[in-house]
Amino acid sequence: MNFLEAGVEKGSLDMGGLKLALPNNISAAVTEKVVVGIRPEDIVPAGDGMPLKVVINENLGQSTLVHGMLAGKRVTAKFRSWCEYKRGDVVNVAFEKDKTHVFDKATGVSLTQSGRVTA
Repeated sequence: MNFLEAGVEKGSLDMGGLKLALPNNISAAVTEKVVVGIRPEDIVPAGDGMPLKVVINENLGQSTLVHGMLAGKRVTAKFRSWCEYKRGDVVNVAFEKDKTHVFDKATGVSLTQSGRVTA
């Protein structure tokens, strides 16, 4: 799972300049600092998404692991198709909202109902 630190600000998650809408099912006890968790298969290509700068493209047959940098943090995405990205390419991505997890940074406790964001 990829983990990205974020701040909570004006109804959104701020991950170093990249912003995601704060999900509707977040606990009322949201703190200022959280950790966003997202599995590689729940990061998807999106034309108007967040820029992921490719470091390594690893083809696995019917899927591709794309290792790269997002908001200054190393993440891995697993795309459901064969991709031929090169080092330095930028791919716009989005997180599947119903698969995004949000945790309190200090305690590690899930802040989403049922442990999932379903905005």
